[in-house]
Amino acid sequence: MTLLELLLALGLPLVILVVSSWVLENHHNQLPSWLRAISRRKAYIWNTCMALLIGIGVIRHVIQH
Repeated sequence: MTLLELLLALGLPLVILVVSSWVLENHHNQLPSWLRAISRRKAYIWNTCMALLIGIGVIRHVIQH
């Protein structure tokens, strides 16, 4: 696994998480009703899953090298 592959594997989910969080926070009143309902909920499960994905990717990279 090269550094580029690592950046793609870890950076892409992180970028998606940051951008989607920013959109939900800054455009809350302009979203469809079903997205407004999602943005009001606590995101503990989502954040935990994203952290696990990133952590597992780092562990896999360290083990392979």
